[in-house]
Amino acid sequence: MDQVIPRLVGAYAPAWVGGVLLGGALSAMMSTKDSILLTMASILDHDLLRRRAPGPERSLARARALTGLLLLASYLLALTRPPSIVDLAVYFIQGNALLAPAFLAALYGRVNAAGVLASVVVGQLSFAAAEAGLLPSFGFASFVPALVLSGLALWAGSYLGRPAPSPLAARG
Repeated sequence: MDQVIPRLVGAYAPAWVGGVLLGGALSAMMSTKDSILLTMASILDHDLLRRRAPGPERSLARARALTGLLLLASYLLALTRPPSIVDLAVYFIQGNALLAPAFLAALYGRVNAAGVLASVVVGQLSFAAAEAGLLPSFGFASFVPALVLSGLALWAGSYLGRPAPSPLAARG
């Protein structure tokens, strides 16, 4: 299925059209990967590491190191099995969908940092376990049981952790 457009372009279009299409696809993939890496490094630095070692000069070095580590991790992940572009896109979309419970709870519910952190960690680890065949999927896509576990971890972490401060109290 991934070869339909390249084969059509190769058979019916001049070579330069294929080059332009390939260049556009590669630039879109690189731009998306770059944005995801920078966002993840910024989130990790801002939310987890800045409190332990504050300072803008250290923040830049941490962000660069985290970007390199995340890039290396994604490269090693890509080497585990030869997926197609579509497989990788579906994998990362499912992984991002696991952030929905934390996002929705932050918008519409009372949630705290422990709940959000538990939701993200449990969701991603259980998704990886389901992809590796260590967690049963019960006939669903592998992210569905991970999504359920992510929601349960969000509830448990928010219930057991410190209550979140009221946004109205901060203004007063």
